[in-house]
Amino acid sequence: EEACKTHDKLVELLEKGASDEAWDLVQPFMHSHAYYGHLGPDTLQPQSNARSAGAEPLSAASCSAAENDQHLEDVPKSRTSLSYLNRYTSEYVHARIVGKGVALLEQRRDYREAVRVLRGLLLSDYCQAKRGCWWIRLSLDLKWLGDKEGSIRAAEAGVRDPTVAWGELVALQRRVVNLAKPPLRWKKPPYADAVMQAPSQVVIEGRPLNREVGKKSRFVGLDDEVCTVEDLALQHYAQMEHGGWRGIHCEGSIFRTLYGLLFWDIIFAPVPDVFLHPFQTCPMDYGTRAFAEARCQLIDVRLEELRHGQASAIISSCWEVHHGELCSGVNWNLLSLEDICDVASSLGGSGLASICSLFAWGTTGGSGLPDLLLWRDDVGETAEVRAKLVEVKGPRDTLSEDQRAWLTALDMAGLCVEVCKVHEPARHAKRG
Repeated sequence: EEACKTHDKLVELLEKGASDEAWDLVQPFMHSHAYYGHLGPDTLQPQSNARSAGAEPLSAASCSAAENDQHLEDVPKSRTSLSYLNRYTSEYVHARIVGKGVALLEQRRDYREAVRVLRGLLLSDYCQAKRGCWWIRLSLDLKWLGDKEGSIRAAEAGVRDPTVAWGELVALQRRVVNLAKPPLRWKKPPYADAVMQAPSQVVIEGRPLNREVGKKSRFVGLDDEVCTVEDLALQHYAQMEHGGWRGIHCEGSIFRTLYGLLFWDIIFAPVPDVFLHPFQTCPMDYGTRAFAEARCQLIDVRLEELRHGQASAIISSCWEVHHGELCSGVNWNLLSLEDICDVASSLGGSGLASICSLFAWGTTGGSGLPDLLLWRDDVGETAEVRAKLVEVKGPRDTLSEDQRAWLTALDMAGLCVEVCKVHEPARHAKRG
């Protein structure tokens, strides 16, 4: 309980920008080994190379950079079938606190200490959802220290880590591609072309009301009303000359709702040890790989049903039986049943199955889904595209790695994705 209070206070201080106070709060945790002290020497030793009798136990300080990162890769990520319960332990909270402390160390440019702490975190199997972020930070900090070989090794190890979420995996793959230049690496990694391919982009021009960096851009819409950059994009796509699309600014909420409705019976399946009381809105392993591992047969059957076009029937049945009940991610007020079925149909069975698979296996990282979902129903039999997913960017915005990852995944699933860049007209100098 005390650790949770500390974590919440730390988050509050970081949001306020009070980095000095945050550092005072986190420092005691940074100098303790609580975040990986629960691991014994046998756990730290790679299983494929058992430690000989009398050998020194492995520690974060006893290895060279390359050897240490190899050990980090070999640490078991799931010692029991109930590994998701790590999220409810004090060690998990300690790891989150120390992880935030790494950012403060980097602000102070103490990259050597940041590397030491990151290796300690990666030696543990707590807080698996942050491992991708930690691999990225380790690679970046090693590069700041001038260790280019260590930097690319860390990124490569992160790519091979099976617990890394999809968005961070793509970020690590892109990092490997950018670093893998002779003489460090002579061959291009096999995923280079896929992860470095830029999504298609359309550019529209808006009439800005403000041009301040760090503030949400506001524009004059096509209806001459004040609107956001996303609303302006929706108005653009709604025009018949640009497709006559219906659309919603959802930032993932529609996909989470679709997933909840399509997988409701699987989410609440009677799996042991995941429901402690009748008021849970999801099982305790929800959002982790353990969720899919415990229900893989049910998930495979459901994905096959989606590929065969049964999504609307499943949604309608769930809506009739469970409407108004609480389920994590489901927003009953987002769209009508008819519209949700239209969206599911427009996405297509294969695309919908791919999206749901990413959610089910807990590999999404929880952020980065496109801003807009566009669809159209009465488009005729010759229309090739019935749904489009659009990431909207203002004049001073760039794509995050999570956003790039989702655009890549959705494109690979056969869905139409693009980036809509809102451009501001150039300012004209005042005449004197």
